[in-house]
Amino acid sequence: MRRLRNVSLMILLALVTVSCDKYRGIQEEFMRGENEISLSIKGEKVFSYDPLTQQLGYDPGKREFRVMDDDMSDYFVIQLNKDLTQIGSSCSGTLKYTTEDEVITKTGISFTLQKTGDDGLKWLWSKKNGIGAVVRELK
Repeated sequence: MRRLRNVSLMILLALVTVSCDKYRGIQEEFMRGENEISLSIKGEKVFSYDPLTQQLGYDPGKREFRVMDDDMSDYFVIQLNKDLTQIGSSCSGTLKYTTEDEVITKTGISFTLQKTGDDGLKWLWSKKNGIGAVVRELK
């Protein structure tokens, strides 16, 4: 009986652990496969930057990354509460983006800096929300 109880507790613990990181596979795919400025939500790419028709913006005072088309009909904006300079550092922020039908704003999202590139690229991930963004810090 005690052995059955221990096995049941181990299964329950495993289920709780897995449910706390339900986007792990999506995160791994995002980190492995995403090399361009973009926004992905729960494994679906909702925005890809095209340098021929879109612009980038960065406001260091607001810690705000902007990616938008010329008429601002399609965009995403991420504003962070603090600078993320060290891999693994986290902070909360706001994400605003467009879909075909609406503008969506999500506040209080925890973003973690996953990696950086020599060209100012930053890979941000929100574990709880399954949101991945590659942004560029313009100098």
